[in-house]
Amino acid sequence: MAQFICRRLAANSLFRGERQDAFFRYGGVVPFGKKQTLAALLAFYKLYGFRTVKLKVGKSDEDDLAKVKLAREVLGFQTTLRLDANCAWSLPQAEKMMEVLRPYNPASIEQPLPADALAELAILQSRIKETIIVDESLTTLESAYRLIETKACRGFNIRISKVGGIIAAVRLTELALANQMEAHLGAQVGESGILASAQKHLALSASPETFANVEGAMNLFLLRRDLTRECQTVPFGAVVSLKPEPLDGLGVSLKDSRQLRTEL
Repeated sequence: MAQFICRRLAANSLFRGERQDAFFRYGGVVPFGKKQTLAALLAFYKLYGFRTVKLKVGKSDEDDLAKVKLAREVLGFQTTLRLDANCAWSLPQAEKMMEVLRPYNPASIEQPLPADALAELAILQSRIKETIIVDESLTTLESAYRLIETKACRGFNIRISKVGGIIAAVRLTELALANQMEAHLGAQVGESGILASAQKHLALSASPETFANVEGAMNLFLLRRDLTRECQTVPFGAVVSLKPEPLDGLGVSLKDSRQLRTEL
Protein backbone atom coordinates (compact mmCIF):
# COMPACT_ATOMS: atom_id res chain seq x y z
CA MET A 1 0.00 0.00 0.00
CA ALA A 2 2.76 2.46 0.90
CA GLN A 3 4.54 1.72 -2.38
CA PHE A 4 1.28 2.37 -4.25
CA ILE A 5 0.75 5.68 -2.50
CA CYS A 6 4.31 6.82 -3.08
CA ARG A 7 4.59 5.77 -6.72
CA ARG A 8 1.18 5.38 -8.36
CA LEU A 9 -1.33 7.81 -6.93
CA ALA A 10 -0.27 10.78 -9.08
CA ALA A 11 -1.07 13.19 -6.29
CA ASN A 12 0.68 15.99 -8.19
CA SER A 13 -1.99 16.20 -10.86
CA LEU A 14 -4.84 15.27 -8.51
CA PHE A 15 -4.25 18.10 -6.07
CA ARG A 16 -2.13 20.74 -7.79
CA GLY A 17 -3.72 20.90 -11.20
CA GLU A 18 -2.05 23.48 -13.41
CA ARG A 19 -0.93 25.85 -10.65
CA GLN A 20 2.51 27.30 -11.28
CA ASP A 21 2.71 29.81 -8.42
CA ALA A 22 1.94 27.69 -5.37
CA PHE A 23 4.01 28.17 -2.24
CA PHE A 24 3.53 28.21 1.50
CA ARG A 25 5.42 28.94 4.69
CA TYR A 26 5.90 26.35 7.40
CA GLY A 27 5.35 27.17 11.05
CA GLY A 28 7.40 25.62 13.84
CA VAL A 29 6.22 23.83 16.98
CA VAL A 30 8.22 24.15 20.20
CA PRO A 31 7.76 21.32 22.74
CA PHE A 32 8.09 21.49 26.51
CA GLY A 33 11.62 22.03 27.79
CA LYS A 34 13.76 23.66 30.43
CA LYS A 35 14.54 27.36 30.08
CA GLN A 36 17.99 27.00 28.50
CA THR A 37 16.81 24.33 26.08
CA LEU A 38 13.73 26.35 25.19
CA ALA A 39 15.75 29.53 24.62
CA ALA A 40 18.17 27.68 22.34
CA LEU A 41 15.35 26.09 20.36
CA LEU A 42 13.54 29.40 19.94
CA ALA A 43 16.75 31.04 18.72
CA PHE A 44 17.28 28.15 16.30
CA TYR A 45 13.74 28.51 14.94
CA LYS A 46 14.23 32.24 14.45
CA LEU A 47 17.49 31.64 12.57
CA TYR A 48 15.86 28.83 10.58
CA GLY A 49 13.30 31.26 9.20
CA PHE A 50 10.03 30.37 10.93
CA ARG A 51 7.67 33.34 11.00
CA THR A 52 5.05 31.44 13.00
CA VAL A 53 5.90 29.49 16.15
CA LYS A 54 3.52 27.42 18.26
CA LEU A 55 4.40 27.07 21.92
CA LYS A 56 3.18 24.31 24.22
CA VAL A 57 1.63 25.57 27.47
CA GLY A 58 -0.36 24.03 30.30
CA LYS A 59 2.37 22.75 32.62
CA SER A 60 1.73 25.41 35.29
CA ASP A 61 0.56 29.01 35.32
CA GLU A 62 3.98 30.30 36.36
CA ASP A 63 5.78 28.16 33.80
CA ASP A 64 3.41 29.24 31.03
CA LEU A 65 3.95 32.93 31.73
CA ALA A 66 7.73 32.53 31.89
CA LYS A 67 7.75 30.50 28.67
CA VAL A 68 5.63 32.96 26.69
CA LYS A 69 7.66 35.90 27.99
CA LEU A 70 10.88 34.15 26.95
CA ALA A 71 9.46 33.42 23.51
CA ARG A 72 8.77 37.08 22.92
CA GLU A 73 12.20 38.08 24.20
CA VAL A 74 13.87 35.71 21.75
CA LEU A 75 11.52 35.94 18.76
CA GLY A 76 10.36 39.53 19.08
CA PHE A 77 6.84 40.64 18.26
CA GLN A 78 7.23 40.30 14.50
CA THR A 79 6.83 36.52 14.80
CA THR A 80 3.29 35.15 15.00
CA LEU A 81 3.03 33.32 18.32
CA ARG A 82 0.45 30.58 18.81
CA LEU A 83 -0.21 28.62 22.00
CA ASP A 84 -1.30 25.01 22.50
CA ALA A 85 -2.62 23.86 25.89
CA ASN A 86 -3.44 20.27 24.88
CA CYS A 87 -6.67 20.16 26.96
CA ALA A 88 -4.79 21.17 30.13
CA TRP A 89 -6.97 24.01 31.42
CA SER A 90 -10.37 24.42 33.00
CA LEU A 91 -12.66 27.21 31.82
CA PRO A 92 -11.80 29.59 34.71
CA GLN A 93 -8.09 28.86 34.35
CA ALA A 94 -8.21 29.41 30.58
CA GLU A 95 -9.91 32.77 31.01
CA LYS A 96 -7.36 33.82 33.61
CA MET A 97 -4.34 32.65 31.64
CA MET A 98 -5.42 34.28 28.40
CA GLU A 99 -5.79 37.57 30.26
CA VAL A 100 -2.32 37.12 31.78
CA LEU A 101 -0.74 36.18 28.44
CA ARG A 102 -2.55 38.77 26.32
CA PRO A 103 0.20 41.43 26.58
CA TYR A 104 2.45 39.01 24.65
CA ASN A 105 -0.02 39.03 21.76
CA PRO A 106 -0.72 35.33 21.12
CA ALA A 107 -2.66 34.94 17.87
CA SER A 108 -4.48 31.80 18.98
CA ILE A 109 -4.87 29.23 21.71
CA GLU A 110 -5.19 25.60 20.64
CA GLN A 111 -7.37 23.15 22.54
CA PRO A 112 -7.42 25.02 25.88
CA LEU A 113 -10.14 22.74 27.33
CA PRO A 114 -10.89 18.99 27.19
CA ALA A 115 -11.93 17.61 23.81
CA ASP A 116 -15.58 17.03 24.73
CA ALA A 117 -16.12 20.37 26.51
CA LEU A 118 -17.80 22.05 23.55
CA ALA A 119 -20.18 24.19 25.60
CA GLU A 120 -17.30 25.50 27.71
CA LEU A 121 -15.19 26.10 24.60
CA ALA A 122 -18.04 28.18 23.15
CA ILE A 123 -18.24 30.24 26.34
CA LEU A 124 -14.49 30.78 26.32
CA GLN A 125 -14.45 31.79 22.65
CA SER A 126 -17.18 34.35 23.32
CA ARG A 127 -15.11 35.88 26.13
CA ILE A 128 -11.64 36.09 24.58
CA LYS A 129 -10.47 37.85 21.44
CA GLU A 130 -7.87 35.22 20.55
CA THR A 131 -8.89 32.50 18.11
CA ILE A 132 -9.55 29.09 19.64
CA ILE A 133 -8.15 26.33 17.43
CA VAL A 134 -9.37 22.79 18.05
CA ASP A 135 -7.25 19.68 17.61
CA GLU A 136 -8.35 16.88 19.92
CA SER A 137 -12.00 17.92 19.46
CA LEU A 138 -11.73 17.47 15.67
CA THR A 139 -11.64 13.88 14.42
CA THR A 140 -14.42 13.49 11.84
CA LEU A 141 -16.65 15.55 9.57
CA GLU A 142 -19.46 15.03 12.08
CA SER A 143 -17.36 16.46 14.90
CA ALA A 144 -16.56 19.45 12.69
CA TYR A 145 -20.27 20.15 12.16
CA ARG A 146 -20.85 19.98 15.94
CA LEU A 147 -18.01 22.41 16.57
CA ILE A 148 -19.44 24.85 14.04
CA GLU A 149 -22.99 24.49 15.36
CA THR A 150 -21.93 25.14 18.96
CA LYS A 151 -19.54 27.96 17.97
CA ALA A 152 -16.87 26.25 20.06
CA CYS A 153 -13.94 27.61 18.05
CA ARG A 154 -12.83 29.75 15.15
CA GLY A 155 -10.32 27.38 13.63
CA PHE A 156 -9.47 23.73 12.90
CA ASN A 157 -6.06 22.06 13.25
CA ILE A 158 -6.36 19.40 10.56
CA ARG A 159 -3.93 16.48 10.77
CA ILE A 160 -4.07 14.14 7.79
CA SER A 161 -3.25 11.03 9.83
CA LYS A 162 -5.90 11.82 12.46
CA VAL A 163 -8.89 12.85 10.37
CA GLY A 164 -8.86 9.95 7.90
CA GLY A 165 -6.52 10.90 5.08
CA ILE A 166 -6.03 13.52 2.39
CA ILE A 167 -9.60 13.62 1.06
CA ALA A 168 -11.04 14.01 4.56
CA ALA A 169 -8.53 16.78 5.24
CA VAL A 170 -9.61 18.58 2.06
CA ARG A 171 -13.27 18.37 3.08
CA LEU A 172 -12.54 19.74 6.55
CA THR A 173 -10.50 22.57 5.06
CA GLU A 174 -13.32 23.51 2.70
CA LEU A 175 -15.83 23.34 5.56
CA ALA A 176 -13.71 25.62 7.73
CA LEU A 177 -13.27 28.21 4.99
CA ALA A 178 -16.96 28.10 4.08
CA ASN A 179 -17.74 29.04 7.68
CA GLN A 180 -15.16 31.86 7.86
CA MET A 181 -12.89 29.81 10.12
CA GLU A 182 -9.14 29.35 10.06
CA ALA A 183 -7.74 26.13 8.64
CA HIS A 184 -4.43 24.95 10.07
CA LEU A 185 -2.60 21.95 8.62
CA GLY A 186 -1.04 20.08 11.51
CA ALA A 187 1.70 17.49 11.83
CA GLN A 188 2.27 14.65 14.26
CA VAL A 189 5.54 14.35 16.18
CA GLY A 190 8.03 12.25 14.25
CA GLU A 191 6.08 11.90 11.00
CA SER A 192 7.73 9.81 8.30
CA GLY A 193 8.58 11.26 4.92
CA ILE A 194 5.44 9.69 3.44
CA LEU A 195 3.05 11.63 5.65
CA ALA A 196 5.16 14.80 5.51
CA SER A 197 5.09 14.67 1.71
CA ALA A 198 1.32 14.14 1.71
CA GLN A 199 0.95 17.24 3.87
CA LYS A 200 3.22 19.23 1.55
CA HIS A 201 1.22 18.22 -1.52
CA LEU A 202 -2.04 19.17 0.15
CA ALA A 203 -0.68 22.58 1.16
CA LEU A 204 0.69 23.20 -2.34
CA SER A 205 -2.65 22.27 -3.90
CA ALA A 206 -4.23 25.34 -2.33
CA SER A 207 -3.62 29.05 -2.62
CA PRO A 208 -1.06 30.46 -0.14
CA GLU A 209 -3.76 32.06 2.01
CA THR A 210 -5.81 28.87 2.45
CA PHE A 211 -3.99 27.66 5.55
CA ALA A 212 -3.35 30.09 8.39
CA ASN A 213 -0.50 27.82 9.48
CA VAL A 214 1.20 24.67 8.20
CA GLU A 215 3.16 22.79 10.85
CA GLY A 216 6.35 21.39 9.43
CA ALA A 217 7.82 17.96 10.09
CA MET A 218 11.33 18.11 11.55
CA ASN A 219 11.96 14.39 11.01
CA LEU A 220 15.64 14.89 10.24
CA PHE A 221 16.07 15.91 13.88
CA LEU A 222 13.55 13.47 15.40
CA LEU A 223 13.99 10.16 13.56
CA ARG A 224 17.01 7.91 13.57
CA ARG A 225 15.82 6.46 10.28
CA ASP A 226 13.07 7.58 7.92
CA LEU A 227 11.01 5.50 5.49
CA THR A 228 11.80 7.59 2.43
CA ARG A 229 14.98 8.26 0.52
CA GLU A 230 14.00 11.90 0.00
CA CYS A 231 14.29 14.20 3.01
CA GLN A 232 10.98 15.92 3.83
CA THR A 233 12.24 18.02 6.73
CA VAL A 234 11.25 21.69 6.60
CA PRO A 235 13.86 23.41 4.39
CA PHE A 236 15.98 26.25 5.71
CA GLY A 237 13.94 29.42 5.32
CA ALA A 238 10.73 27.45 6.04
CA VAL A 239 9.30 28.12 2.56
CA VAL A 240 8.25 25.49 0.01
CA SER A 241 7.31 26.33 -3.58
CA LEU A 242 5.89 24.34 -6.45
CA LYS A 243 8.46 22.52 -8.55
CA PRO A 244 8.39 19.47 -10.83
CA GLU A 245 8.63 16.18 -8.94
CA PRO A 246 10.96 13.48 -10.29
CA LEU A 247 8.52 10.79 -9.12
CA ASP A 248 4.79 10.18 -9.42
CA GLY A 249 2.41 10.20 -6.50
CA LEU A 250 3.75 11.91 -3.43
CA GLY A 251 7.16 12.49 -4.97
CA VAL A 252 9.00 10.15 -2.61
CA SER A 253 10.40 6.64 -2.86
CA LEU A 254 10.70 4.08 -0.09
CA LYS A 255 13.93 2.62 1.19
CA ASP A 256 14.33 -1.11 0.77
CA SER A 257 12.81 -3.49 3.31
CA ARG A 258 15.99 -3.76 5.37
CA GLN A 259 15.84 -0.03 6.03
CA LEU A 260 12.11 0.30 6.72
CA ARG A 261 12.36 0.93 10.41
CA THR A 262 11.53 4.30 11.90
CA GLU A 263 12.73 5.01 15.42
CA LEU A 264 12.16 8.02 17.63
